[in-house]
Amino acid sequence: MAPSDPATTDAHGYVTGQTAASIDISERLPLFIAAVIGLSFLLLMVVFRSLLVPLKAAIMNLLSIGAAYGAVVAVFQWGWGKGLDGLSGTARVITSAALIMISVFASFLLVPDI
Repeated sequence: MAPSDPATTDAHGYVTGQTAASIDISERLPLFIAAVIGLSFLLLMVVFRSLLVPLKAAIMNLLSIGAAYGAVVAVFQWGWGKGLDGLSGTARVITSAALIMISVFASFLLVPDI
């Protein structure tokens, strides 16, 4: 039986699933990126005893992360390249290659040598 006023109890409600996980990841992603770039900056600063090398590496890391997320947004949110239908064009080749690999690896089961 649910309480009449949930604010007066110590009950907590938790949400799970893909949507909740996506929200958690998107909230912590900038912190994770900053931690990785900061740690790599410190490590490179100690190793090379310089400020220019780690600074250039940090800037290049930020540029590569930005380019990767830009490509993901362009493909999945803006729909760039959706007319190529790459999966339907290569599905037969990929399935045939998988069947060949399965039959080759299955043939190894029949060989008595270890």
